[in-house]
Amino acid sequence: MAEPRIKKCPNCKVSSTHKGNCRPQMSRWGEQQMGNFYVRCHSCGLHGPYGEDEANAIELWNKIRIEG
Repeated sequence: MAEPRIKKCPNCKVSSTHKGNCRPQMSRWGEQQMGNFYVRCHSCGLHGPYGEDEANAIELWNKIRIEG
């Protein structure tokens, strides 16, 4: 099964400061254990909720909505 694609940062989409410079990437806090995975935008610093694994962290990131 293919890993889900990381969508663009919802904050950079609505922020005039970071628009067009979006760089979300998979990150990990500490050792590779369940619950330590998250997606972080290296442009604006937004970071999504922790997921059980990479696929779950991406799924949670892709659900973030920011009103602009």
